[in-house]
Amino acid sequence: MRILLLFILLHCFDNVLSQDLVGIWKGSYSSYGNKSEITISLRIELDKDSLLAIRSFTLLKDYIGRDFISIYKVKVLKHKDRILNLEEIDSTGISAIGLQRMFLKYRKEKNSEILEGNWNTGSGDRSHSGLISFIKLSDQ
Repeated sequence: MRILLLFILLHCFDNVLSQDLVGIWKGSYSSYGNKSEITISLRIELDKDSLLAIRSFTLLKDYIGRDFISIYKVKVLKHKDRILNLEEIDSTGISAIGLQRMFLKYRKEKNSEILEGNWNTGSGDRSHSGLISFIKLSDQ
């Protein structure tokens, strides 16, 4: 009986964290050694099975300097104990070079909810990495 109660409590805690993550997150990331930041947003929702469904929206520039937004479907690699590891798996853009993995930790600070950590993309000569952070926008 105790094991069943413990399982139910752990499942409820995981659902509470999922609820904390649901919403729009605005952030930015930069490469190590590069001071420019790239704007990125996450839209986190719960699907019909109460699993996280995520899309990322990255503001980029095309080859002649015009702004465009690249939209990515995001796969949840790990979601446990305030850790959220994500991987962009599909893009509206032409190139998949920008697909990245994000290794994030969730925390609350005063009246703000924050996801922050590291990101990386590619391999070998095409690999890049750096810091990434998001703040949850209020539901207003």
